[in-house]
Amino acid sequence: MPSSDRTLDFVQTVNQLRADVARLEALGAARWGSVNPNTAWGRVASVSATSNQTGITSTPTDTFATASWTGVAGRLYRITLTARLVQVTSTGSQVVDILTGASGAGTLLNRNTDFSISAGFAGIGTLVAFHTGTGALSAHVQASTSAGTITVDNVNQKGWFVVEDAGPT
Repeated sequence: MPSSDRTLDFVQTVNQLRADVARLEALGAARWGSVNPNTAWGRVASVSATSNQTGITSTPTDTFATASWTGVAGRLYRITLTARLVQVTSTGSQVVDILTGASGAGTLLNRNTDFSISAGFAGIGTLVAFHTGTGALSAHVQASTSAGTITVDNVNQKGWFVVEDAGPT
């Protein structure tokens, strides 16, 4: 076989290998992690708690739930709190707010009020808010009661605060 034929065979083999690699890379990207901008990208921040937070009164109090993330333009973020608030003393209305910022006053994103929770009983379950923005973003939860005290009961039900990319706005 003349050397020009061997060279041609070699070039064809290399080209075929390159084509095969490109097909495998495309297949792998389709299965394992290409990010489609038109779909939800999933969890971007989360925090959980397994110890109780006690002594919350009528003064809005920051809870365990604070999360920070980097926002991307044109994306919608779903912020979810799951928590069990036990009305320890007196019958009261429990208020839970999801706010922007890491603590203290922020823009209210969502509020849940459970009215007339008797002492010894629990209120709140899941609260969801949505937020958009770019750059450094954060959100937190405050809780209060109209009477007596409440406890964020993370011992009997693990509390979660999760931020997820829900897709394009």
